[in-house]
Amino acid sequence: MEENCTHGVRYGTLCAWCGADLGIQNHAMTMTNSKSVTFNEIEASQIIHDHFTKIKEKGKLCLLIHMDQVIIDSKVCLDKKYIAPSGLESQYFVTNTEPPYLVRTRPYLIECLKRLSQKYELRIFSVESEKFISEVLLHIDPDNDYFGDRINSRTVLANDYTVIVDVSSENWRDSSNLPVCGFVQVTPFVGLGSSPRGKVFPLLPTYSQKYFQKKEDTAMIGLTNFLINIHSLFFSDENCKINEAIHAAYSQVFQNCIICSSDLVDSSSTQEDFMKFVVKYGGRYSPQFTPFCTHIIADSPESESVKQAQEYQGVYIITFEWLIESCTNFVKSDENNFKLVGVESPTKGTKQLEVMGPDRDLSSSEFDNMMNETTTDSMSEEESSYISEAEINSSFSIP
Repeated sequence: MEENCTHGVRYGTLCAWCGADLGIQNHAMTMTNSKSVTFNEIEASQIIHDHFTKIKEKGKLCLLIHMDQVIIDSKVCLDKKYIAPSGLESQYFVTNTEPPYLVRTRPYLIECLKRLSQKYELRIFSVESEKFISEVLLHIDPDNDYFGDRINSRTVLANDYTVIVDVSSENWRDSSNLPVCGFVQVTPFVGLGSSPRGKVFPLLPTYSQKYFQKKEDTAMIGLTNFLINIHSLFFSDENCKINEAIHAAYSQVFQNCIICSSDLVDSSSTQEDFMKFVVKYGGRYSPQFTPFCTHIIADSPESESVKQAQEYQGVYIITFEWLIESCTNFVKSDENNFKLVGVESPTKGTKQLEVMGPDRDLSSSEFDNMMNETTTDSMSEEESSYISEAEINSSFSIP
Protein backbone atom coordinates (compact mmCIF):
# COMPACT_ATOMS: atom_id res chain seq x y z
CA MET A 1 0.00 0.00 0.00
CA GLU A 2 2.71 2.45 1.04
CA GLU A 3 4.92 1.64 -1.95
CA ASN A 4 2.17 2.39 -4.50
CA CYS A 5 0.52 5.25 -2.63
CA THR A 6 -0.13 8.32 -4.77
CA HIS A 7 -0.47 10.55 -1.69
CA GLY A 8 -3.68 12.00 -3.05
CA VAL A 9 -4.89 13.50 0.24
CA ARG A 10 -2.66 15.15 2.83
CA TYR A 11 -3.10 16.54 6.28
CA GLY A 12 -0.38 19.10 6.80
CA THR A 13 2.76 17.40 5.51
CA LEU A 14 1.48 13.86 6.16
CA CYS A 15 -0.20 11.59 3.61
CA ALA A 16 -3.70 10.79 4.90
CA TRP A 17 -3.51 7.37 3.21
CA CYS A 18 -0.11 5.95 4.07
CA GLY A 19 1.15 8.29 6.81
CA ALA A 20 4.36 9.28 5.00
CA ASP A 21 5.81 12.71 5.79
CA LEU A 22 5.89 14.44 2.39
CA GLY A 23 7.28 17.77 3.51
CA ILE A 24 5.97 21.00 1.99
CA GLN A 25 4.36 20.42 -1.41
CA ASN A 26 3.98 23.56 -3.51
CA HIS A 27 1.61 21.90 -5.97
CA ALA A 28 -0.90 20.75 -3.34
CA MET A 29 -4.46 22.11 -3.82
CA THR A 30 -6.75 23.23 -1.02
CA MET A 31 -10.38 22.34 -1.70
CA THR A 32 -11.96 22.53 1.76
CA ASN A 33 -12.43 25.19 4.40
CA SER A 34 -9.42 23.75 6.21
CA LYS A 35 -6.11 24.75 4.67
CA SER A 36 -4.48 21.79 6.42
CA VAL A 37 -6.26 19.32 4.14
CA THR A 38 -4.87 19.36 0.60
CA PHE A 39 -5.10 17.22 -2.53
CA ASN A 40 -2.69 16.50 -5.33
CA GLU A 41 -3.63 17.49 -8.87
CA ILE A 42 -4.88 14.04 -9.90
CA GLU A 43 -7.11 13.62 -6.86
CA ALA A 44 -8.39 17.22 -7.09
CA SER A 45 -9.27 16.76 -10.76
CA GLN A 46 -11.24 13.60 -9.99
CA ILE A 47 -13.12 15.28 -7.15
CA ILE A 48 -13.96 18.23 -9.38
CA HIS A 49 -15.11 15.94 -12.22
CA ASP A 50 -17.34 13.90 -9.89
CA HIS A 51 -18.84 17.02 -8.33
CA PHE A 52 -19.71 18.71 -11.60
CA THR A 53 -21.06 15.50 -13.07
CA LYS A 54 -23.55 15.46 -10.17
CA ILE A 55 -24.40 19.12 -10.81
CA LYS A 56 -25.09 18.35 -14.47
CA GLU A 57 -27.32 15.43 -13.49
CA LYS A 58 -29.40 17.93 -11.49
CA GLY A 59 -29.85 20.07 -14.60
CA LYS A 60 -27.41 22.78 -13.55
CA LEU A 61 -24.10 24.19 -14.71
CA CYS A 62 -21.48 26.00 -12.66
CA LEU A 63 -21.07 29.77 -12.94
CA LEU A 64 -17.79 31.24 -11.71
CA ILE A 65 -17.98 35.02 -11.35
CA HIS A 66 -14.98 37.27 -10.90
CA MET A 67 -16.34 39.61 -8.27
CA ASP A 68 -14.33 42.73 -9.06
CA GLN A 69 -16.03 45.00 -11.63
CA VAL A 70 -18.39 42.22 -12.67
CA ILE A 71 -20.83 42.50 -9.76
CA ILE A 72 -19.21 45.24 -7.62
CA ASP A 73 -16.90 48.23 -7.78
CA SER A 74 -14.88 49.36 -4.75
CA LYS A 75 -12.42 51.96 -3.52
CA VAL A 76 -10.71 52.81 -0.24
CA CYS A 77 -12.99 54.92 1.94
CA LEU A 78 -11.74 56.36 5.23
CA ASP A 79 -15.19 57.76 6.09
CA LYS A 80 -17.21 54.84 7.46
CA LYS A 81 -20.27 57.10 7.64
CA TYR A 82 -20.41 57.59 3.89
CA ILE A 83 -23.88 58.69 2.75
CA ALA A 84 -25.04 57.02 -0.46
CA PRO A 85 -26.87 58.97 -3.18
CA SER A 86 -30.60 59.28 -2.59
CA GLY A 87 -32.52 56.33 -3.99
CA LEU A 88 -29.41 54.15 -4.33
CA GLU A 89 -28.79 53.37 -0.66
CA SER A 90 -29.16 49.61 -1.18
CA GLN A 91 -26.30 49.60 -3.68
CA TYR A 92 -23.70 51.12 -1.33
CA PHE A 93 -21.97 49.89 1.83
CA VAL A 94 -18.65 50.28 3.65
CA THR A 95 -16.66 47.18 4.63
CA ASN A 96 -15.45 46.48 8.13
CA THR A 97 -11.89 45.95 6.90
CA GLU A 98 -8.61 47.73 7.34
CA PRO A 99 -8.57 49.95 5.43
CA PRO A 100 -12.34 50.19 4.92
CA TYR A 101 -13.68 50.09 1.36
CA LEU A 102 -16.70 51.76 -0.14
CA VAL A 103 -18.48 49.15 -2.26
CA ARG A 104 -21.18 49.66 -4.85
CA THR A 105 -23.09 46.67 -6.20
CA ARG A 106 -24.03 46.52 -9.84
CA PRO A 107 -27.63 47.56 -10.57
CA TYR A 108 -30.16 44.68 -10.61
CA LEU A 109 -27.59 42.32 -9.01
CA ILE A 110 -29.77 40.59 -6.41
CA GLU A 111 -32.68 40.00 -8.79
CA CYS A 112 -30.30 38.49 -11.32
CA LEU A 113 -28.51 36.27 -8.80
CA LYS A 114 -31.88 34.88 -7.78
CA ARG A 115 -32.66 33.94 -11.40
CA LEU A 116 -29.20 32.54 -12.10
CA SER A 117 -29.18 30.36 -8.98
CA GLN A 118 -32.07 28.36 -10.50
CA LYS A 119 -29.85 27.30 -13.42
CA TYR A 120 -26.31 27.44 -12.04
CA GLU A 121 -24.28 26.59 -8.97
CA LEU A 122 -22.82 30.03 -8.27
CA ARG A 123 -19.20 30.45 -7.27
CA ILE A 124 -17.11 33.57 -6.77
CA PHE A 125 -13.49 34.49 -7.37
CA SER A 126 -11.51 37.58 -6.36
CA VAL A 127 -7.92 38.65 -5.93
CA GLU A 128 -8.93 40.63 -2.83
CA SER A 129 -8.45 39.42 0.75
CA GLU A 130 -10.67 36.75 2.30
CA LYS A 131 -11.93 39.34 4.79
CA PHE A 132 -13.01 41.67 1.99
CA ILE A 133 -14.73 38.86 0.07
CA SER A 134 -16.56 37.76 3.22
CA GLU A 135 -17.75 41.31 3.85
CA VAL A 136 -19.13 41.59 0.33
CA LEU A 137 -20.87 38.21 0.51
CA LEU A 138 -22.33 39.11 3.90
CA HIS A 139 -23.99 42.08 2.23
CA ILE A 140 -25.18 40.57 -1.07
CA ASP A 141 -25.83 37.01 0.18
CA PRO A 142 -26.48 37.17 3.95
CA ASP A 143 -28.48 33.93 4.02
CA ASN A 144 -26.11 31.96 1.76
CA ASP A 145 -28.83 31.59 -0.86
CA TYR A 146 -26.52 32.13 -3.84
CA PHE A 147 -22.80 31.63 -3.21
CA GLY A 148 -22.61 29.99 0.20
CA ASP A 149 -18.94 29.42 1.00
CA ARG A 150 -18.03 28.68 -2.63
CA ILE A 151 -15.02 30.98 -2.98
CA ASN A 152 -12.68 29.49 -5.53
CA SER A 153 -9.35 29.83 -7.27
CA ARG A 154 -9.22 30.08 -11.05
CA THR A 155 -7.04 26.95 -11.37
CA VAL A 156 -9.61 24.59 -9.85
CA LEU A 157 -12.77 25.56 -11.67
CA ALA A 158 -11.95 25.44 -15.40
CA ASN A 159 -13.87 22.40 -16.69
CA ASP A 160 -16.47 21.29 -19.21
CA TYR A 161 -19.46 22.32 -17.08
CA THR A 162 -18.37 25.79 -15.97
CA VAL A 163 -19.10 29.22 -17.43
CA ILE A 164 -16.62 31.88 -16.32
CA VAL A 165 -17.65 35.55 -16.31
CA ASP A 166 -15.05 38.32 -16.15
CA VAL A 167 -14.27 41.67 -17.74
CA SER A 168 -11.07 40.34 -19.30
CA SER A 169 -9.75 36.95 -20.35
CA GLU A 170 -6.29 37.77 -19.00
CA ASN A 171 -7.04 35.97 -15.73
CA TRP A 172 -8.20 32.84 -17.53
CA ARG A 173 -5.48 31.61 -19.88
CA ASP A 174 -4.38 28.07 -20.61
CA SER A 175 -0.85 26.84 -21.33
CA SER A 176 -1.17 28.12 -24.93
CA ASN A 177 -2.15 31.60 -23.67
CA LEU A 178 -5.70 31.22 -25.00
CA PRO A 179 -8.82 31.83 -22.88
CA VAL A 180 -10.01 28.71 -21.09
CA CYS A 181 -13.14 26.91 -22.22
CA GLY A 182 -16.36 28.55 -21.11
CA PHE A 183 -15.28 32.20 -20.88
CA VAL A 184 -17.85 35.02 -21.26
CA GLN A 185 -16.73 38.66 -21.25
CA VAL A 186 -18.87 41.38 -19.70
CA THR A 187 -18.57 45.17 -19.69
CA PRO A 188 -16.65 46.41 -16.60
CA PHE A 189 -18.76 48.00 -13.86
CA VAL A 190 -16.99 51.14 -12.64
CA GLY A 191 -19.80 52.67 -10.61
CA LEU A 192 -17.32 54.34 -8.27
CA GLY A 193 -15.05 55.69 -10.98
CA SER A 194 -12.39 52.97 -10.83
CA SER A 195 -10.09 52.32 -13.77
CA PRO A 196 -11.58 49.47 -15.84
CA ARG A 197 -9.72 46.16 -15.64
CA GLY A 198 -10.72 45.47 -19.24
CA LYS A 199 -11.85 47.42 -22.26
CA VAL A 200 -15.20 49.10 -21.72
CA PHE A 201 -15.93 48.49 -25.41
CA PRO A 202 -13.38 47.30 -27.98
CA LEU A 203 -14.39 49.61 -30.86
CA LEU A 204 -14.29 53.41 -31.30
CA PRO A 205 -13.41 54.39 -27.71
CA THR A 206 -14.44 58.04 -28.20
CA TYR A 207 -17.99 57.03 -29.18
CA SER A 208 -18.13 54.32 -26.52
CA GLN A 209 -17.10 56.62 -23.69
CA LYS A 210 -19.91 59.06 -24.46
CA TYR A 211 -22.44 56.23 -24.53
CA PHE A 212 -21.50 54.79 -21.13
CA GLN A 213 -21.34 58.21 -19.48
CA LYS A 214 -25.04 58.84 -20.11
CA LYS A 215 -26.44 55.29 -20.06
CA GLU A 216 -27.82 53.44 -17.04
CA ASP A 217 -25.95 50.21 -16.41
CA THR A 218 -28.31 47.36 -17.34
CA ALA A 219 -25.58 44.88 -18.25
CA MET A 220 -26.53 42.51 -15.42
CA ILE A 221 -29.98 41.96 -16.92
CA GLY A 222 -28.57 41.25 -20.39
CA LEU A 223 -25.86 39.00 -18.98
CA THR A 224 -28.41 37.01 -16.96
CA ASN A 225 -30.63 36.41 -19.98
CA PHE A 226 -27.56 35.42 -22.00
CA LEU A 227 -26.37 32.93 -19.37
CA ILE A 228 -29.84 31.39 -19.09
CA ASN A 229 -29.83 31.00 -22.88
CA ILE A 230 -26.43 29.26 -22.70
CA HIS A 231 -27.87 26.88 -20.09
CA SER A 232 -30.86 26.13 -22.33
CA LEU A 233 -28.68 25.51 -25.39
CA PHE A 234 -26.33 23.25 -23.42
CA PHE A 235 -29.09 20.99 -22.10
CA SER A 236 -31.02 20.93 -25.39
CA ASP A 237 -28.39 18.57 -26.84
CA GLU A 238 -26.86 15.80 -24.75
CA ASN A 239 -23.65 16.01 -26.78
CA CYS A 240 -23.31 19.79 -26.51
CA LYS A 241 -20.10 21.18 -25.01
CA ILE A 242 -20.01 24.39 -23.01
CA ASN A 243 -17.99 26.33 -25.59
CA GLU A 244 -20.43 25.24 -28.30
CA ALA A 245 -23.39 26.52 -26.27
CA ILE A 246 -21.61 29.84 -25.69
CA HIS A 247 -20.76 30.19 -29.39
CA ALA A 248 -24.35 29.42 -30.35
CA ALA A 249 -25.67 32.04 -27.91
CA TYR A 250 -23.28 34.71 -29.23
CA SER A 251 -24.24 33.86 -32.80
CA GLN A 252 -27.91 34.65 -32.18
CA VAL A 253 -27.34 38.36 -31.48
CA PHE A 254 -26.79 39.54 -35.07
CA GLN A 255 -28.20 36.53 -36.87
CA ASN A 256 -29.33 37.45 -40.42
CA CYS A 257 -27.73 40.91 -40.13
CA ILE A 258 -25.25 42.22 -42.72
CA ILE A 259 -23.69 45.32 -41.20
CA CYS A 260 -21.72 48.13 -42.82
CA SER A 261 -19.92 50.80 -40.79
CA SER A 262 -17.22 51.96 -43.20
CA ASP A 263 -17.85 55.66 -42.46
CA LEU A 264 -17.00 55.18 -38.77
CA VAL A 265 -13.72 53.31 -39.16
CA ASP A 266 -10.70 55.25 -37.85
CA SER A 267 -7.14 54.63 -36.72
CA SER A 268 -8.33 53.03 -33.45
CA SER A 269 -10.79 50.62 -35.07
CA THR A 270 -10.09 49.18 -38.51
CA GLN A 271 -12.31 47.30 -40.94
CA GLU A 272 -10.87 44.04 -39.62
CA ASP A 273 -11.65 45.01 -36.00
CA PHE A 274 -15.27 45.63 -36.95
CA MET A 275 -15.42 42.42 -38.96
CA LYS A 276 -14.08 40.27 -36.15
CA PHE A 277 -16.46 41.81 -33.67
CA VAL A 278 -19.60 41.55 -35.82
CA VAL A 279 -18.84 37.92 -36.75
CA LYS A 280 -18.37 37.04 -33.07
CA TYR A 281 -22.00 38.02 -32.51
CA GLY A 282 -23.30 36.03 -35.48
CA GLY A 283 -23.53 38.76 -38.12
CA ARG A 284 -21.80 39.44 -41.42
CA TYR A 285 -19.73 42.50 -42.12
CA SER A 286 -19.43 44.53 -45.32
CA PRO A 287 -16.55 46.99 -45.84
CA GLN A 288 -18.87 49.11 -47.97
CA PHE A 289 -22.57 49.24 -48.83
CA THR A 290 -23.89 46.48 -51.09
CA PRO A 291 -27.48 45.47 -51.98
CA PHE A 292 -27.13 42.73 -49.34
CA CYS A 293 -26.62 45.10 -46.37
CA THR A 294 -29.39 45.18 -43.77
CA HIS A 295 -27.84 47.73 -41.40
CA ILE A 296 -25.76 50.89 -41.92
CA ILE A 297 -24.04 52.32 -38.85
CA ALA A 298 -23.27 56.00 -39.44
CA ASP A 299 -23.02 59.39 -37.74
CA SER A 300 -23.96 61.62 -40.69
CA PRO A 301 -26.84 61.52 -43.20
CA GLU A 302 -24.36 62.80 -45.78
CA SER A 303 -22.16 59.69 -45.67
CA GLU A 304 -21.80 57.79 -48.93
CA SER A 305 -23.13 54.53 -47.49
CA VAL A 306 -26.29 56.25 -46.22
CA LYS A 307 -26.95 57.86 -49.59
CA GLN A 308 -26.57 54.53 -51.39
CA ALA A 309 -28.78 52.71 -48.87
CA GLN A 310 -31.62 55.20 -49.36
CA GLU A 311 -32.13 53.87 -52.88
CA TYR A 312 -33.22 50.52 -51.36
CA GLN A 313 -36.13 49.39 -49.23
CA GLY A 314 -35.73 48.07 -45.70
CA VAL A 315 -32.21 49.14 -44.68
CA TYR A 316 -31.84 50.26 -41.07
CA ILE A 317 -29.78 53.45 -40.70
CA ILE A 318 -28.69 53.53 -37.07
CA THR A 319 -26.09 55.07 -34.80
CA PHE A 320 -23.08 53.31 -33.30
CA GLU A 321 -24.91 53.17 -29.97
CA TRP A 322 -27.11 50.40 -31.43
CA LEU A 323 -24.04 48.18 -31.80
CA ILE A 324 -22.81 48.99 -28.30
CA GLU A 325 -26.14 48.32 -26.59
CA SER A 326 -26.77 45.12 -28.54
CA CYS A 327 -23.37 43.66 -27.65
CA THR A 328 -23.22 44.77 -24.01
CA ASN A 329 -26.71 43.32 -23.42
CA PHE A 330 -26.13 40.23 -25.61
CA VAL A 331 -29.31 40.76 -27.64
CA LYS A 332 -30.10 42.76 -30.78
CA SER A 333 -31.61 46.07 -29.72
CA ASP A 334 -34.63 47.63 -31.38
CA GLU A 335 -33.33 49.62 -34.34
CA ASN A 336 -36.18 52.12 -33.99
CA ASN A 337 -34.59 53.41 -30.78
CA PHE A 338 -31.32 54.27 -32.54
CA LYS A 339 -32.34 55.95 -35.77
CA LEU A 340 -29.85 58.39 -37.28
CA VAL A 341 -31.37 61.88 -37.10
CA GLY A 342 -32.39 63.28 -40.47
CA VAL A 343 -32.69 59.91 -42.24
CA GLU A 344 -35.69 57.66 -42.74
CA SER A 345 -35.13 54.23 -41.19
CA PRO A 346 -35.84 51.63 -42.36
CA THR A 347 -35.34 53.09 -45.81
CA LYS A 348 -38.18 53.25 -48.32
CA GLY A 349 -36.32 53.32 -51.64
CA THR A 350 -37.59 51.72 -54.84
CA LYS A 351 -34.93 49.02 -55.13
CA GLN A 352 -35.20 45.66 -53.37
CA LEU A 353 -32.41 44.25 -51.23
CA GLU A 354 -30.81 41.02 -52.41
CA VAL A 355 -30.78 37.97 -50.15
CA MET A 356 -27.46 36.40 -49.22
CA GLY A 357 -27.18 32.62 -49.09
CA PRO A 358 -26.51 30.81 -45.80
CA ASP A 359 -23.02 30.52 -44.36
CA ARG A 360 -21.18 27.48 -43.23
CA ASP A 361 -21.22 27.79 -39.44
CA LEU A 362 -17.89 28.10 -37.69
CA SER A 363 -16.97 25.16 -35.53
CA SER A 364 -16.43 25.98 -31.85
CA SER A 365 -12.65 25.56 -32.28
CA GLU A 366 -12.60 27.93 -35.26
CA PHE A 367 -14.68 30.38 -33.25
CA ASP A 368 -12.26 30.23 -30.29
CA ASN A 369 -9.21 30.64 -32.52
CA MET A 370 -10.76 33.53 -34.42
CA MET A 371 -11.67 35.32 -31.20
CA ASN A 372 -8.10 35.08 -29.92
CA GLU A 373 -6.12 35.77 -33.08
CA THR A 374 -4.10 38.95 -32.72
CA THR A 375 -2.29 39.04 -36.05
CA THR A 376 -4.44 39.65 -39.12
CA ASP A 377 -3.87 39.88 -42.83
CA SER A 378 -5.51 42.76 -44.62
CA MET A 379 -8.22 42.15 -47.19
CA SER A 380 -8.93 44.68 -49.91
CA GLU A 381 -12.44 45.78 -50.83
CA GLU A 382 -11.96 44.22 -54.26
CA GLU A 383 -11.35 40.81 -52.68
CA SER A 384 -14.69 40.75 -50.85
CA SER A 385 -17.83 42.86 -50.71
CA TYR A 386 -18.82 41.33 -47.37
CA ILE A 387 -17.19 39.12 -44.78
CA SER A 388 -18.93 36.36 -42.88
CA GLU A 389 -18.26 33.34 -40.69
CA ALA A 390 -17.81 31.19 -43.79
CA GLU A 391 -14.91 33.35 -44.99
CA ILE A 392 -13.20 34.20 -41.74
CA ASN A 393 -10.32 31.80 -42.33
CA SER A 394 -9.33 33.65 -45.50
CA SER A 395 -8.98 36.97 -43.71
CA PHE A 396 -7.37 35.92 -40.44
CA SER A 397 -4.26 33.82 -39.82
CA ILE A 398 -5.69 31.07 -37.64
CA PRO A 399 -3.14 28.84 -35.91
